[in-house]
Amino acid sequence: MVRKYRGYLPILSGVLFLCLGILLIRFRNQAIFPLIRLVGIVSVALGGIGLIQVPFLIMKSGLKRGLGHVGQSLVQILLGLVFYFSRWPNSFLTGIILGYFLWMGITYAITWHLLRRDGVHNRRWNLVQALLNLTFVGIIAGNTAARAPILYEILGWYLVLVGLSALIDEITYLKTEPITNLKRRIRITLPAGLSALLPYQALLAFNRFMAEGQQGEQLPYVKKEEESDLKVWVHANPKGFGRFGHVDITYKGFNYSYGAYDKFSNRLFGTLGDGVLRVIPHEDYEKAIEKNKDRLAFVYGIHLTNEQRERVESRLQEILSQTVPFDNRKMEQTDAYTQRVNWNHTLKAYKFRGSRFRSYFVFSTNCVQLADAIVGQSGIDIINISGIISPGSYYAFLEQEYRRPHSRVVSKTVYYPQAGRHHALAQKIAKERSSS
Repeated sequence: MVRKYRGYLPILSGVLFLCLGILLIRFRNQAIFPLIRLVGIVSVALGGIGLIQVPFLIMKSGLKRGLGHVGQSLVQILLGLVFYFSRWPNSFLTGIILGYFLWMGITYAITWHLLRRDGVHNRRWNLVQALLNLTFVGIIAGNTAARAPILYEILGWYLVLVGLSALIDEITYLKTEPITNLKRRIRITLPAGLSALLPYQALLAFNRFMAEGQQGEQLPYVKKEEESDLKVWVHANPKGFGRFGHVDITYKGFNYSYGAYDKFSNRLFGTLGDGVLRVIPHEDYEKAIEKNKDRLAFVYGIHLTNEQRERVESRLQEILSQTVPFDNRKMEQTDAYTQRVNWNHTLKAYKFRGSRFRSYFVFSTNCVQLADAIVGQSGIDIINISGIISPGSYYAFLEQEYRRPHSRVVSKTVYYPQAGRHHALAQKIAKERSSS
């Protein structure tokens, strides 16, 4: 029997965020210490439960996995005790919040510099954001007495916005009529730093799913199968920057992937470089993915109306019109994935002449920004209030839309080559939504 999505947990989480935010706004420092102690109690409790589960886990999954779980549980207990008895988490939390504003300021400053260098208009907002964030950091860092109360109040307002956004989403999900409009809306998501590792966490969770022998079980929250016109790929890899995920799209038989694929232009450990758009037939792309045994990919299919197809195609043509062909077939310029592609017949690469995608920057003009520029024409795009969208936040958004009764996300496929070709292609999740 198909499990019906009721939305109770998201509603509860929205209410929880809302209440925590109000407490921080109202009581500031007086609220933070009880909350930190509560986190400590919960962490110790979870660690204790984990230790109780160890014997059953050893019998089910083996000694190695059981010992790993012991270590994880002990770390949870240790952190819980530190949070409960020590006051350093208070200083650590204020440092994290201040560091986040500093990171945002630097990110906006670099983005503004790149847009200015590439001759892109409409870049002033990035400069304003950089100045506001860096000025705020300078003022707060020099005022130790007011630092914690101000930062906790800001955190409180942020949690209120997160809670309200979650509740608004759930109210929208309860509607029975299909959503077909193309209106964009701002979504308050987790900070990019917290959502960045969501694809990697999904990879670890799927590894556990496979290790426990649940290949034949149906995953929850499924819908009726509908034709998908546009596919969004969210990749996860256990190595290097692959942990932060990658997003690309497939439309009308071709895959479009944007990244810093010119090795000789890369700087700052590959986080900055010339933006390169790679276009490859979908069949060859699938074959290349299957040869990467460490990769996990979630593929979300989107059903489009005729108007939305026209918008997507128009946006694709606009993006391609801003490019020039780029020949990066030399083996020293390619990564392992590119070397698996039949260069003579399939993959084409392009560099941008003057658009905002001319320079790739992992924290702003990244793979998600280009994918969203195309996918957004279908009406299911995401505008993060911070302006920074990571593959992790996009994955969370697509997963949420997939569970929505009447969204345009109508299918989900899991590619997991490590489990073998048959499983990678057979793990397609049928969409049967219970009407009751």
